[in-house]
Amino acid sequence: MPNATSDQAKILRQRFGALIRQKREDAGLTQSDLALALDWRVAGLVSQVERGVSAPPPATIAAWSAAVGMTQEEFGRWWLWYCEPYVYAALFGVSPFTQEHLKPPEATVASLKQAQARVRKSISDRKDG
Repeated sequence: MPNATSDQAKILRQRFGALIRQKREDAGLTQSDLALALDWRVAGLVSQVERGVSAPPPATIAAWSAAVGMTQEEFGRWWLWYCEPYVYAALFGVSPFTQEHLKPPEATVASLKQAQARVRKSISDRKDG
């Protein structure tokens, strides 16, 4: 999972927010309208998502998609692509970081390589033992 403070993860969330803002505006909704549709008490939470400060909770995907006129599958794929890029890559074999011309966060790349090395060693040890 990307580090929440990484520049690359923030850029992805900001791109997601811009797309969602455009969909909201195309649907003729204000941030307050969308907050009401999501059963959120304050429109500021919508603003946070649109600015890339946070991602919408997964449990709200159905409500977001219905409010902005998207299918749940389309919204869900966008959400995975921009908010959970490593999950998207694991499921679909395509890295959002690469496709968006962003370098994956270094700490995450290093930790993934370390995890892969541990798995390889464990498999090797079992074969040898």
